[in-house]
Amino acid sequence: VPMCHQNVVLIPAILTVAEATGATGIEAIAALAIAYEVESKIGLAVMPEHMAAGWHPPITLGMFGAATAASRLMGLTVDQARAALGIAGAQTSGIRKNLGSMTKGFHVGHAVRSGIHAAQLALLDFSANQDILDSNPGTGHDHFSFQETFNPGVDRLPEVIGNLGEPWELSLANIAIKRPPGATSPGAVLDALIDIVTQQDLRPEEISEIRIGTNPILAAIPHYPTATTVLNARYSLRYSSAVALID
Repeated sequence: VPMCHQNVVLIPAILTVAEATGATGIEAIAALAIAYEVESKIGLAVMPEHMAAGWHPPITLGMFGAATAASRLMGLTVDQARAALGIAGAQTSGIRKNLGSMTKGFHVGHAVRSGIHAAQLALLDFSANQDILDSNPGTGHDHFSFQETFNPGVDRLPEVIGNLGEPWELSLANIAIKRPPGATSPGAVLDALIDIVTQQDLRPEEISEIRIGTNPILAAIPHYPTATTVLNARYSLRYSSAVALID
């Protein structure tokens, strides 16, 4: 499953629409499974290049997940649901440069709101390109697809979409709860530091230096070398490591 933080968008969207429509628990779970599948498969088609280019997947991909969930719970037709995805694509935005500010959380809320709004508009027969995810070879418009817009020259979508439900991404045992309040990737570092301190019964005054070996992607996500605010402290590996050892 690609690291899209699917549930941070899907759960609020589903709870909101399920309450408004009077959906049952089973209907809400079905919407979650379907929306998780759609968003994850799109993620598999565009990641990791998509994130490496600077996009923030919870909003760029979360739009489609929220729109799918809302479409299911609101009983949209196939054509309306496809239009909802097109409307979601019209609102896709969000860059990782905003991590460490209030805008990071705004990305998630915007994805929830916009995905639901897309389904509401589609239910009113608001039109949109129903092939928003697909390339159209030979028409001169293939670069207008979501795939070509965000990952020029990379086209994994046909293969990925052909495997919808095989397997269901939600059924795979690789979903984890995100414990650190900021970036996900440093979680392994922080867990390791806490284990070392606990096992060795270390005190802060006994530690003179922390050396961390990691990969460039993990090192780039918590990109603040020093912490100046509560928000960017969550994206400072140096600060988070020190806090993990002290607390």
